[in-house]
Formats: sequence, structure tokens, C-alpha cells
Amino acid sequence: MSKDRFIKLLPGERRPGRIALPPPLQVKARGEDTEGRLSLLEVTLARDIPRHTHHLADEMVYVLEGELGVYFDGVKTSPSPPARSSSCPRESRTR
Repeated sequence: MSKDRFIKLLPGERRPGRIALPPPLQVKARGEDTEGRLSLLEVTLARDIPRHTHHLADEMVYVLEGELGVYFDGVKTSPSPPARSSSCPRESRTR
């Protein structure tokens, strides 16, 4: 990210995304903001996320509250408690 672009968001603030996202998904940084290096979303999960693949970037998840089970290439990982992170390489199927 170039030094002339500094992003500071207050709680509840979000950046516009590529597509319209429902309120539980808040874009904090877009690929365009970081020269394609990463995008950052804050997500409040009320239901499971469908199986998906990220083609352009790795996916990282950091749990703030509750527990999160991640399916990585069809295998369920042990639930992650708060303050635990998981990462999945691009082209892997996750949900």
C-alpha cells in the first residue's frame, strides 16, 4: 500500500465493496486499497457460509467471539475458539 493511502475506520464503518454485501459483512480494506495484496472483511455469522474458493488470494479467519469450525478441502477442522486464527491457501475449497 502506498504511503499516501491511509485507511482509518471507526467501529461500524465500512468501505464500498466490489459487490453489494449485506450488513453482517463489512469491508474494511479492498484489494484496490492495498495494491491487490489483501482485502479485509469483518463478518458476523448468523448461518454457515456456502462452500467457496478464493482464486486471487489466500483466506485468513480470526475469531473474536464464539467458535468457528472451518471445512478445508472437505475436511472439518477442530472448532476455533476466540483469539485463534486459521488460514487457507488460494484455490482451496472452504466453507
